Amino acid sequence: MTGSVIVRTGHEVVDDRIVHNDHAISWEEADKRAGFRLDRRKSWAFIPDTDNLGEPELCSMVTFSLSCCDCTDEDPYRAGAKGWGCSACGYTGRSRQCYFVPHIHAGDPA
Repeated sequence: MTGSVIVRTGHEVVDDRIVHNDHAISWEEADKRAGFRLDRRKSWAFIPDTDNLGEPELCSMVTFSLSCCDCTDEDPYRAGAKGWGCSACGYTGRSRQCYFVPHIHAGDPA
């Protein structure tokens, strides 16, 4: 699977849902913005930092699974929790989630 890079330029609310304005950029432009070569296997985003209002922050996508909220009686965030299966989760009892989170480069100070 090949990765991608986007720049998020804002968002708008349509029918009570948030729709992000994302634009794809080339790997060469992304490498220049990041200051190092990005891993081509991952998905990346440059998202404006709402606290700092400076340059867009480099974020990488992380994926994980939770117990399905539709078919479990326990806390879906509890480790090891699993639903019994329904049509929403494909009868697996788990649902996959993904989010962009700020990237911490190995060469950056903590």
